Amino acid sequence: MRWPSVLVAVFSLLCLHATTLDAAVLAGPITNPANGHLYYLLAPSGWVAAQVEARRLGGNLSTINDAAEQSWVYSQFATQGAVGRHLWIGLYDANKHFDAVSRSERMREFRWFSHETAAYRNWSSIEPNDAGGTEDCVHMWAPSDPNAGRWNDAPANLSSLFGAPLCGVVEVTPGLPQEPINPTRAPDVLFVPGTSVKISQLIGDYDRHLARPTENLTQRQHQLSSTDLGVSFEHDGKTFVMFGDVPASGDRDPMAWSTDANGEDGWSLRFVTNSNGSWKPITIPGITQAAFEVPTDGLSLGSSIYIWHTTDHSAADVMGRSVLARSDDDGHTFRLLRTFSDRHFVNVSVVQAPAEEWPGLPQCVGGALLYFGSGDYRASNARLAWQPANALESRDSMRFFAGLDTNGLPRWSTSETDAISLFNQPRVGELSVTFNPFLRRWLMLYNSESPRGINFRTAISPWGHGLRPAYFLSRAGIEAIAISCIQAGWSNNAIRSTIQEGKTSTELNMDLISLSA
Repeated sequence: MRWPSVLVAVFSLLCLHATTLDAAVLAGPITNPANGHLYYLLAPSGWVAAQVEARRLGGNLSTINDAAEQSWVYSQFATQGAVGRHLWIGLYDANKHFDAVSRSERMREFRWFSHETAAYRNWSSIEPNDAGGTEDCVHMWAPSDPNAGRWNDAPANLSSLFGAPLCGVVEVTPGLPQEPINPTRAPDVLFVPGTSVKISQLIGDYDRHLARPTENLTQRQHQLSSTDLGVSFEHDGKTFVMFGDVPASGDRDPMAWSTDANGEDGWSLRFVTNSNGSWKPITIPGITQAAFEVPTDGLSLGSSIYIWHTTDHSAADVMGRSVLARSDDDGHTFRLLRTFSDRHFVNVSVVQAPAEEWPGLPQCVGGALLYFGSGDYRASNARLAWQPANALESRDSMRFFAGLDTNGLPRWSTSETDAISLFNQPRVGELSVTFNPFLRRWLMLYNSESPRGINFRTAISPWGHGLRPAYFLSRAGIEAIAISCIQAGWSNNAIRSTIQEGKTSTELNMDLISLSA
C-alpha cells in the first residue's frame, strides 16, 4: 500500500498495544450456509485486539478459503448497519525479519493465523508491498475504496484507514475444540541426532578428535592450552569471543576476536594480549574473577563493548551475582558499571532487537535489549527482562516480564521479584538465546541438572504467544555437548553454535560445530 510520507512518519511512532482499541462484538453470530461456520463482526480495533477477541469467541479472524467465502463475508459485513468499513481477516506476515523485495515472493510470506493452508488470495494489483516496512496484517478494502473488497497489507495497530473503520471478522467452527491462546504444542523445530558437524577446535595446539593441528595453535602462540565456556558478539566489524575459567591461570578469562565472515572453515582468532604476547585476562576492577566467575554475554553499542560477568563465588553460592562492565578500547580494559542482578539474572543471555518487530514490549520503536536469565546455579527457572538499548547503564530503565494480561499482552514490572518463570524446569544453568530468522523461532539452549545435559526449547515470540507463560517447547539432551553460544548470522539455514566439548577435567577445548535443525 502506498502511504503519504507524513503518514509513514506518524505511524512509525505508534506502539501496537498503545493504540489498539477493545474489539467488542457489533454483530453476530451469523451462520454461513455454505460451511456452517459462525461469523462475528467486531468493533473498530487493531489487528491484535481483534484476534484476541476472536479467541475469546472460540475462533480466529476469518480464513478466506475461496471466492465464494470472500463474497459472502464481504456482503455480510462491509456495509453492515449502513456503515462502510474495512475488514480485518486472519492473514498475516509470518516473516517479520526478511521481507522480500519482489511482490510474488512477499506473497508467500503470509500465513493464516488459524494454521489453515487455504491458498486463495484476493490482493489489490500492487499489494502486498509493505510500505514503510510495518505492514504485517491483511484487510479487505472498504466499499468506498477503488479496490473495494480486494486485500491490502497494513500496520497492525490501525483501527481506521482513510476515514473508514477497520473491523475484524471472526470465524468460529461449531463443535471444534478450541486451544487456549498459548497452547503447549509439540516441538516444531527438531534436532536430528547425529547431524552435528564439528568444524574446528578453537583452543589448544592439537585436535585429537580430527587428528590434526588446530588452526589457532593457542598454546604455542599464547600459552593457552584449554578453557571453559565461550560466548560471542559482534563489534566494529569483528566477532569477539570471551572464554571462561582457564584452569592453568587461576581460572581467568581470555578474550579473542576474528574477522572471518563465514565460519564454515573455522575461525582464525586473534587474542587480546599482554605486551609479551600472552593472552590478557578480562579484568574488571572491584570484583573477584576466579573459578565460576565468568563472562556470560556481551554486546556492542556505539564504540563501546558491554559485558555481563558473574562474581562472588562461594561454597554456598556458586554464582553470587552478575555485573555489567564497559570497555572503550576493544576489550583491553574494563570499568565496572553496576551490579546487574543477584536474583533471577545471574546467568544472562542478551538479545538486541528492534522494538517495532516485537509488539508488546514497553518500548514502541528503537533498539531494545531482551535479557533471558537464570538465578541459583542450575537450580532455577528462566525469566525475561527488557530494557531500551540507549539506557543500558541505568538499572531504573529495566522492566521484568510479569505474565500476560486478559488481552494476552505482556505485563512488565519495575521489580525483579515480579519476574515470572517462562517455563517450569527449575534446573536451568548457563543459557543462550537467539532469534533465528531462517527458522523464524526464538531458540534457547541451556545446561540443566535435570534432565542432565543440554536442553533445547523454541518459541514464536520472546514471551510466547497467548495467555499461558509456559512458552518454550522442550527438547532435551542434544547429545553430550555443552552449548555456550549461538551464532545465527551466517548465511545458511543451520544453527551455528560455539560449544565446549568435555574430555577430562584438564582437557577442555572449544569447538565450532554446526547443528542442523
